[in-house]
Parts: sequence; C-alpha cells; structure tokens
Amino acid sequence: MRSLRTILWIQLALGFVGGYMACACIHWGAMSSAWAYGLRVEHDKMKQSPDYREPAPIRDQSFSKILEDMQAYGRARADVAGYWLVACGALAVFAVVSLLLLGRVESAKALHATAAPPMNNFG
Repeated sequence: MRSLRTILWIQLALGFVGGYMACACIHWGAMSSAWAYGLRVEHDKMKQSPDYREPAPIRDQSFSKILEDMQAYGRARADVAGYWLVACGALAVFAVVSLLLLGRVESAKALHATAAPPMNNFG
C-alpha cells in the first residue's frame, strides 16, 4: 500500500506541475495572438496612408495573410494548452480521490484489527 500511496502522490504532483505549465502555455498563446492582432491593426492603419506601398510577398503570401496566420497559430496553441490543462486537472483529481479512498480503506483495516473478536455463544 505504501508504494501505491507514493505513486499517487507523484501523480498528484505531476498533475499540479503540468497544470501550471499548461496555464503558462495558455498565457503564451493568448499573448501571441494578441500581439499578432495588434500588428494587424497597425498594418491596417498604415494601409490608410497615401504613400503606403505593399511589401513584397514572402513565399507568395502577403503580409496581411502572415499576420492572420500568426494570430490563428497563437489561438490554436492556447486551445491545445487548454486541453492539456483539463487532462492535468483530471489527473490530479483522480489522484486525490484515490488517496482519499486509500486512506479510508487503511483506517477501516486498522479499526477492524483493533476490534474485539466476536463472542461465541455456543460454547
């Protein structure tokens, strides 16, 4: 039982560490998306100026398309990290529930071991 308890504590710790890392990745993806959105807004403002010239395409993609792709990539990264956060949360909840049930079983065994033997009324 001791090794099972150790494994569950390790699982709980990994769930918390993974959840923290997932939150950091969600923040990173959201900030990347916001940064690309800000660049796109500035680029749209620059397009309004009379002496604006469209930059040369990079690998047959316009600058606007590149900025849209950067924003979509940031959102997708945040979405994947959100799924990772849900998985780590489930891992941690499963470990907590298992530890609680394991504690109940061990306390019931200890209580049963200290109980008096049943009385034999037949002799």
